[in-house]
Amino acid sequence: NENPVSGFNKKTVLLDYWKQPGDEAFAPGVDSETRGIFAQRSTLQLFDGSYMRLKNVTLGYTLTGNKANTDVFKQVRVYVTGTNLLTFASDDFRGQDIEISANGQNNLVQGESFFAMPQAKMLQFGLQTKF
Repeated sequence: NENPVSGFNKKTVLLDYWKQPGDEAFAPGVDSETRGIFAQRSTLQLFDGSYMRLKNVTLGYTLTGNKANTDVFKQVRVYVTGTNLLTFASDDFRGQDIEISANGQNNLVQGESFFAMPQAKMLQFGLQTKF
């Protein structure tokens, strides 16, 4: 008999499975034909997809003319840019990144977060000069 919990790591919510007719459970019963491919789309696996994200922010300061305090540069700009710095999502959401779908931008599976890699958080520092 095939072990119903083999394969990938599972969440403990899968222990809440259908045992007898009329049960309301998260997962199909262990003797169900669909237990090995429990990826059936249903409203039971829907989660709140509301979110707010600080996607891109740039802070910079430009020194020009005499303020640049040098005879070599006409202008000096120092900046820092942040990408994907903060994300506020519902506690109900269980995925890695609420903006990323498991299969790219395929409209048939948009919003599925199974094994979807999150977007990178980045900080970029820069110095821009004009002679």
